[in-house]
Amino acid sequence: MKKLSLFVFLICVLTGCFDKTFDFRNHQSLENMMSGMSLEEQRVFLDDIQLAADALGGDHNLNGYTVEEVKAEAENARAFLNKKNVELLKEIISEMESIGKESIRLHMSSHGLFSMPKEGYIAKTYSINKLKEKLLELSPTEKSQKENNISSEKKITDNISIENQLADSISFKSNTKEREKTSSDIIKIFKDSNVISQSPNGRVDYTDYYIIGSPAKLMGHDILLIEEEYMDENIGCCVNPGFGFSVKINGNISNLVSFAENNGCSFEEALTLSEKLKSLDINYNLPQGDFVYLSCRENDIQ
Repeated sequence: MKKLSLFVFLICVLTGCFDKTFDFRNHQSLENMMSGMSLEEQRVFLDDIQLAADALGGDHNLNGYTVEEVKAEAENARAFLNKKNVELLKEIISEMESIGKESIRLHMSSHGLFSMPKEGYIAKTYSINKLKEKLLELSPTEKSQKENNISSEKKITDNISIENQLADSISFKSNTKEREKTSSDIIKIFKDSNVISQSPNGRVDYTDYYIIGSPAKLMGHDILLIEEEYMDENIGCCVNPGFGFSVKINGNISNLVSFAENNGCSFEEALTLSEKLKSLDINYNLPQGDFVYLSCRENDIQ
């Protein structure tokens, strides 16, 4: 029995039973390399062998490759194919958009490489939207850029929505000096949009102060601090219900001045916002710039 085992061992040594490197002349070498792999792993590895062999110009060029080296070569080939596909799809999509073309016929190789139709090969029709989906799938950078664009567009849309709601809320009801919304309604708009926290950052006497956590604008200028004055409990004299905004100006402030005049708000230029925040014991890293203050309280209405 021992002699038989030794004989089998010697045969394996001579025929390469234990060799786990590729030999295109020896089918046994491939079986040795896949020894211990699941059926799915074997399927994937056979694809890797074929791709790596095609990339190198023939399976004979894989002689001596280990499993890991074959996988690495296949991965390099996929990266190359991916790069070529991304370059081609960008070019095709750009051209289709420029001429308003909705679909195009393309050939795809067995390894997934796109090319223009070739004689003798079957081409498939792809819509421009399908090509864009494929481009996002192939290029993480493109996908990330699209997600960033969507996120930026959403932020812009949200900012415009908040600004419009704010402007509408501050304005007067028709033929009255009563505002469309109360100060509580306006604070709720900001809270529901996650622009400010649910609780004020500071409170002095009858006034709550909220630091802006997400970008919000008024007439194109950046709101940094919102305040709401209201009667919660009687702690002295005298409450002046309403709200106010500390704003960083962006360019010309004439639109902001007109807005204040038309909507019963007082306007203060050259606001020293850092001193105001310090007096409120609120820590906030102010951006550089000039600041103004709008107060839209009952006593501001003329």
